[in-house]
Amino acid sequence: MRIAGRRRGTALAGMPNLNLERPEVDLAVLPKPRIKAAKTPAATPAPGAWLYLSLGDSLAAGEGATSSTQNYATGFWQYLEETYRVAIRFSNLGISGESTNSFVRRADPQIRRAIAEIERLQNDGLDETLVHAITLSLGANDIFPVLQSDDCTEQPMSADCQRELDRVTDKLEQNMDVILRALREAAGPDTLIILLTYYNPFDLGTGLPFEEVSDQTLDRLNRRIINVAARHNVSTANSNAVFADLAPALTHILTGDIHPRDSGYDALLLAFQDAYERAGPFEVGSISRR
Repeated sequence: MRIAGRRRGTALAGMPNLNLERPEVDLAVLPKPRIKAAKTPAATPAPGAWLYLSLGDSLAAGEGATSSTQNYATGFWQYLEETYRVAIRFSNLGISGESTNSFVRRADPQIRRAIAEIERLQNDGLDETLVHAITLSLGANDIFPVLQSDDCTEQPMSADCQRELDRVTDKLEQNMDVILRALREAAGPDTLIILLTYYNPFDLGTGLPFEEVSDQTLDRLNRRIINVAARHNVSTANSNAVFADLAPALTHILTGDIHPRDSGYDALLLAFQDAYERAGPFEVGSISRR
């Protein structure tokens, strides 16, 4: 999804008129992912026995990156291979523009194809083959169109804006509950599933009302994501913590596009790595060197 301003030279309706190129940022403060886990694996799979399955929206697909492989999903796959020092299978089903609704209700929905991948390995007659990890980024295309609407860009604190944000947030949680229940039932209790929380691409440090309401909305969305994830024993990757107020440096927001730059995908990868190392199969007592 691309968000564009209404007037030429305006990055986003409701935001200041920013005519900026890539911001100058101290590269040392940008989040850097690890090449491999900072913990010691408790077990090593046979080569090619494990599958990493990436699901979701344009973030899973890598929109905004300089190449089709410069995304968090490819980076996470490479990180797993470096950590375990064996070949890991990789399947990325992410679709740009995917919402929680289309994930389950489009023709040939992504959820159906994901479950087919899981069941294929479960039914191949080989005990060692399995889906080791599933990552999921979903929800932005439910929320951001409302933030872009006239009600919210012109009067972000209005009752109409807040009412619509409440409605779509409720619907998002209902859809996510269906999605995570289906994935957990298909994958079983031991498969690690990591769900991404959302960063605020509008956090420019301006203090404008639109920025305040977007902060509040993303906080509310992330609380819903964390709550529904916990109901299904799903881990969460906290992208907001690694993005913080670095949105101008990590995304294309200054040209009107909420998607990450390569540096932003590095930050998302770090969030997934941290979540994986908190919950993944590592030796008891091993010490993280983060």
